[in-house]
Amino acid sequence: MFLRSKRRGDRLYWQVVETYREGGRVRHRTIYSLGRHDSRGSAQAAWDEAAARGDDRETIQLRKVGIERTAVEHAAHERARREADELSRARWKAECDAILAVDPDARLYGRLPTFLDVVSRG
Repeated sequence: MFLRSKRRGDRLYWQVVETYREGGRVRHRTIYSLGRHDSRGSAQAAWDEAAARGDDRETIQLRKVGIERTAVEHAAHERARREADELSRARWKAECDAILAVDPDARLYGRLPTFLDVVSRG
């Protein structure tokens, strides 16, 4: 998670933003709006106040998007995502190995599928 500022006219608004992957692309999701602050230090102080109220950085509820997910749930989600990536990589390697067993020159002539091709097929 990190702090991001957005300028609207002459005002600066700050948000706590989470980075995640979706469909092989990096995305950002606003998980907490800190409101209008003149400086990064002021926004950081507002975030620290939220932590003091019990919304610590690791368990901030994703109010903006209507999702409530604690740090434990987030860690479980990330672990499941990593395991899915590992399975996808294993499937891609097995498919490439099968093609190379039949056609040893497939790598030279670009006849191997890309990782994204295999993952998108499901």
